[in-house]
Amino acid sequence: MFFLDENWTAKLSDFSLALTLPEGKSQMEDQVMGWPGYLDPSYLRTSIVTEYTDVYSFGIFMMVFFLIGRHGMAPRSDVRFIDIRNYVRGLQEKGKFTETIYLVGVRDIVEAERSQVDKFVELTFRCCEKSVENRPKLIDVAKELSNG
Repeated sequence: MFFLDENWTAKLSDFSLALTLPEGKSQMEDQVMGWPGYLDPSYLRTSIVTEYTDVYSFGIFMMVFFLIGRHGMAPRSDVRFIDIRNYVRGLQEKGKFTETIYLVGVRDIVEAERSQVDKFVELTFRCCEKSVENRPKLIDVAKELSNG
């Protein structure tokens, strides 16, 4: 879970299901839990957890909560999971992205802010690359987010 404090600083909590890679190891085989839409496709194929498994999930998290404001499911009684990456990419390709953007509730985006939003969107897509080798390291994601 994450929370925002009074200064809008993100605070993470509840690491009860977290796995820690042993020192000197970059991957391990294990069972992880989570929402299917957030799980790394390479993990789903192999059951191998790497340092990039969380990068994928974090990318999906950023798309869901900051871009589309949904929880990865269609708002219908026959609840089904949607492919969040394809949904966001479709909005972007159809030119409907600014109409539906949820980013902290902001709808009217000036050009300078639009550039920041575009960078953020591209970062989320890099995090969600299907190929693990093409994803950034989480430390690099954090640096990019803090530098704007």
